[in-house]
Amino acid sequence: MPDFARFYQDLLLSEGAFFLENSLDALLDTPIPQDKQLEIFKVFTSKALHLFKKGEVLGIKYLYLGLLIPDMIALDMDFERYFSLAQQAMQASNNPIETRMFFELACIAKLMSGAKLEALHFLTEQLCLQDSAFLCHYNALIIDLFTRLKVPFSTPKCVLDKLLNPAYFLAHNHKTQRNILNAQLHLLWNVPHFFASKEWLGLYGTYKVLFMALLEANALDHALFLQFLIYHVCGNAFSDEAQWEDFNTHITLIASKHYPRLFQQYLASHAKSYPYCLDRSTPIVIGILRDRLVENSPFKVECSLMAMLTKHPAFSARFKIKVFSMDYDEKSPNDPQAIALLQIWASGLALRAGLSSSPSQQAMPSIKAT
Repeated sequence: MPDFARFYQDLLLSEGAFFLENSLDALLDTPIPQDKQLEIFKVFTSKALHLFKKGEVLGIKYLYLGLLIPDMIALDMDFERYFSLAQQAMQASNNPIETRMFFELACIAKLMSGAKLEALHFLTEQLCLQDSAFLCHYNALIIDLFTRLKVPFSTPKCVLDKLLNPAYFLAHNHKTQRNILNAQLHLLWNVPHFFASKEWLGLYGTYKVLFMALLEANALDHALFLQFLIYHVCGNAFSDEAQWEDFNTHITLIASKHYPRLFQQYLASHAKSYPYCLDRSTPIVIGILRDRLVENSPFKVECSLMAMLTKHPAFSARFKIKVFSMDYDEKSPNDPQAIALLQIWASGLALRAGLSSSPSQQAMPSIKAT
């Protein structure tokens, strides 16, 4: 582990983007005395500003400088100006690579200005609003960053309270709405100190309001996904029967009254017609739709039932069993052992992968395939 004196000397002597980044990498492994942290931060930002003025662009790794400062220090207006320029360029860009470059510049400029908390808010908001490829590109780095900086849950919650407000959420297009939901499971849920945290319950009221707005707006896809998200992130934090009763009363039962109508509307425009009476020579397909395949106790019971049924001649002569997995990347991948078991006992298996596909769009090919 580098000692502080050597680290400090190398930092002072570093010239150019390459050597400054070497010092940044060393920072993560060097214990910095509390009374030296602001000084080190100022050395980094002074050298970064010199590089900016020469037209150099620094990467998002410089957000690790947040280790050296509290949420807010005296603003450096030079970096505020670079933030404004980068933010405007990001909004105007139609090129994914340019968008990422300006995004990174905006994030680090805001942090180097001394507004650490604002930088984290901007970072979180943009990760929610951009597409899934953008989110996945930064996923591992952001999880590590939030872990090292010990970012409190109140930081993303502040952003999510804004993004999940029905008026704000419904004003965005379908793809952006889905990414706002995806980011919570694919990114924030995987930050170790956010995982299964009871602090997710602070969003329960916000989720309920948005859920009702989605049902009233006939937004079947996002209502389905939001119900899944609430069940997952809040359900893992519920600790008594009253909380589950509230979920069943204000989410599950209300949803059950709306879903038949919404799904009929969806079928009318997306599904083809099927005869109600099939000829006896036509096998009847029993379709089982799952969000993912995992070898837990309910799955094993289901597998045993399928094994028993498919061995019965009268059943196998008249019926086929097909299992469809929507393969939700947001939660966890399909279990290969579960797939292997199903390939033995089920007549067919279809996997529908997708981070940003809609639940109904993933389910409909399964219905058509039967």
